[in-house]
Amino acid sequence: MPEDLVARIEERVGIEAEDSELPPAVSPDVAPEPLTQRWVEIREEPGEKLVTVIEFVSPTKTRKGLKSFVKKRKSLLAAGVNVVEVDLTRSGDWHRMLLPQRPPKGATAVYRAVTRVASEPDIAYLEPIDIRKPLPVLRIPLRESEEPIDLPLQALIDQAYRNGRYAQTIDYSKPPVPPLDEEDAAWADSLLRCAGKR
Repeated sequence: MPEDLVARIEERVGIEAEDSELPPAVSPDVAPEPLTQRWVEIREEPGEKLVTVIEFVSPTKTRKGLKSFVKKRKSLLAAGVNVVEVDLTRSGDWHRMLLPQRPPKGATAVYRAVTRVASEPDIAYLEPIDIRKPLPVLRIPLRESEEPIDLPLQALIDQAYRNGRYAQTIDYSKPPVPPLDEEDAAWADSLLRCAGKR
């Protein structure tokens, strides 16, 4: 990145409330698990002017939090901030997240990234991501006069996997949630068996 730009990981912690009443066995004074949402902000120094926000979409954002998520995106674009959304959730209504734009035929995929540039607020650049291929290098927009920078998504996920020691904590004998479709499930099963995970 240019020397006068900095990237920071931001987070907020909230409590997700269920729509239904608590079951009788649950005490009303037991707090639900906190929900942590994280995103990356690229800011201009000095002054800390916000340039780009990279959102990693969570299942909450694609369901109950969809309205507030879209509202936040609109306000960011109106303020001249670029928005990149990385959706690796395989759940929720991603078509509604894309509105008012609609995906072209053949652009449907299990994962996706959507880039919106502040100077073109009515355009969404959709990048379908094939689950059977390594995650792509995303082009992250900066200021209008600058070339986008690369975000190597696969390397980022690989590092998070290693740092979080997920190889030790994920039970690969169980199907993922939400489940994969039949063909992808068979492909994943073959990979896991070859790796000795099943």
